[in-house]
Amino acid sequence: MTAPTPIKARSDEADLQPDGMVSRGDDHGAHSVSERCLQAVAWAYLVLLPLDIRLHGPLFLHDLLAPILALLILDRRTWTRLRRLPFCALPAFLAVGAFATAAHARAPVDFYEPAIFAYMAVLFLAFVRFSPRPAHLALYAALVLTAMLCHSLGEILVGMRRSYAIYEGSSLAFIARRYFFTFEHPNLAGSFYILPVSCLLMAYCLSGLKLKRNGVISAAILSLVACIPLMLTVSRHMMISIFSICVFFMDEMRSSYNRYMRRIIKPFMLSIFTLFYLTILVPFFPLKAQFPYINVSTVGMYMTHQSIYFRMAMSSFARFATGLGHTGLHETYPLFADRSAIHAVLSQYRQESLTDTFATYMDAHNEYLNLAVLFGVPAMLLCVAFWVGIGWSAWRRLKLESVPATLDEGRLAGPDSSLPDGSRVSAASCRLGRIAERLFEHRVPGTHVNLAASLTIVLVIGVLLAALWDDILSKRWIWIALALSVGCLERCSSSSAQGGGATE
Repeated sequence: MTAPTPIKARSDEADLQPDGMVSRGDDHGAHSVSERCLQAVAWAYLVLLPLDIRLHGPLFLHDLLAPILALLILDRRTWTRLRRLPFCALPAFLAVGAFATAAHARAPVDFYEPAIFAYMAVLFLAFVRFSPRPAHLALYAALVLTAMLCHSLGEILVGMRRSYAIYEGSSLAFIARRYFFTFEHPNLAGSFYILPVSCLLMAYCLSGLKLKRNGVISAAILSLVACIPLMLTVSRHMMISIFSICVFFMDEMRSSYNRYMRRIIKPFMLSIFTLFYLTILVPFFPLKAQFPYINVSTVGMYMTHQSIYFRMAMSSFARFATGLGHTGLHETYPLFADRSAIHAVLSQYRQESLTDTFATYMDAHNEYLNLAVLFGVPAMLLCVAFWVGIGWSAWRRLKLESVPATLDEGRLAGPDSSLPDGSRVSAASCRLGRIAERLFEHRVPGTHVNLAASLTIVLVIGVLLAALWDDILSKRWIWIALALSVGCLERCSSSSAQGGGATE
């Protein structure tokens, strides 16, 4: 076996892969002052994010770091990335959205929405360059997940679970007690969960480790325990995290079991989405004693304002092309609201008191309609194209990449290398080392390219599906999770290209 020859990274710009992804090479510039600052600020942002410390209105403590991140990514590396597909769709979306906003802006508040998406773009471009050690990323994820688990179990033990007040006294009162974590809404906690899950899975992809059979069983048990707070949020957004976890286990199962697991997990994932989306389309509850057993007397409450948004977006060519903007949306919404129809729907939920609210203004609870009404359909399509393009690039990488499924004994790195750099077991922690030896086997870095690509694809799919029932793309952690996935895929691909996947 010949030792792989490292590929020297170019100092001027990133190497470009055939699928449009950017290769990190040796993470050139990683030791520069600006790059070290970027890593430090990104870590600070990650630490502050789950604390959710509000300063004023929609401004949180971690948001104060956004201008610093923006300054640190103003360089040639960012420009090189944004010139390439699919990343160029992101600045195109921002430009079209800004133009549409300027075309019908009547108040400073109209620029709030495009500013939010510019902020999300900064987070993506900063965290796609974030390159922490796998052990540090795994430690962060473990601490956050442990904190959420202990906090949720503590609430149950002391009987102080928070209530989602709007559900009290309604047909959904049985799920009013939900888990909020540090956030103001359980859906925020449900969508935030994908961040620590992504951090943990990306750390695994970068580690060069492979779970043994008993390691897979242990990971499955730990996953079930760690998902307790996720289930307690009773949020449809849990689907995103569940999808990622399912794909991880489909990849990790041995070939003799993989076929059977896929037959179980794939229908399970489809059933989750179908169930969640049915609760959007129809009231669903209360359940009936006869077929179809769910409440289908009217459309679901979300469909009342989603239909209003759709009719607003399609009411004229100008609105189709440039949207209405924040002010125009609030002024136009009541004109398209049918109070009697809204009242009939809300009566199925025993929430008739909300009729005035639903007839005055409601969020779309659909990201596609939200973007179309704010910025126009072309801007919405560009945003979707960016996300779909990320998934498509990962899919091409999945199809093109060839990684050995197993390794010879001669490829093992020895007992002291069973853990990734920065996490090796010292003599003082031999017990932990023995546990790791029983759970993991060492593999060449770059082996998990396929898993990283699969996780990126399923994250994109999960977010695009969740966008059918919420404004999911305004969540900071969603863009960070996407950036971490893309960055992980680039790093795994770079390791593989430099000889990690070389065969004898």
